[in-house]
Amino acid sequence: MSVALTKEDTLAHIDYQDAGLKVDDPNLLVNQVSSTGGQIIIVSAFECSLVLNYSFGAMSLQVSVVLQTPVGSITIINAELDPNNPTVNLGGSIGPFKAEATVSFNFGTMVLSVSGQVCAPLVGCKKGSASIHV
Repeated sequence: MSVALTKEDTLAHIDYQDAGLKVDDPNLLVNQVSSTGGQIIIVSAFECSLVLNYSFGAMSLQVSVVLQTPVGSITIINAELDPNNPTVNLGGSIGPFKAEATVSFNFGTMVLSVSGQVCAPLVGCKKGSASIHV
């Protein structure tokens, strides 16, 4: 199915919840993206995964990075990125597993970048990264 963009309000029979909202404002982030949210597996190794979840708001990007392991899961990043704070870097551990991730969003080019690594005793560490144009 193709996407069609129109300036005409084809849903004029439905009122907006916030009457003061300027839904066609090109500065609103939601009007610039083709995806409102998603999930990316940054790296998977040693029976665990480092997973990025993201969702767009009007002027920001909510991100969380979860380390999923056989002994449980832990959120190592839960942050809101905006043009003044476009990058976050944090780490954490659960049981014998540890991880660190960096999430960055370029509000000019609309590119979401993420990198991270997971480590486990005796087997070592594994890195991964991804970038997507949203």
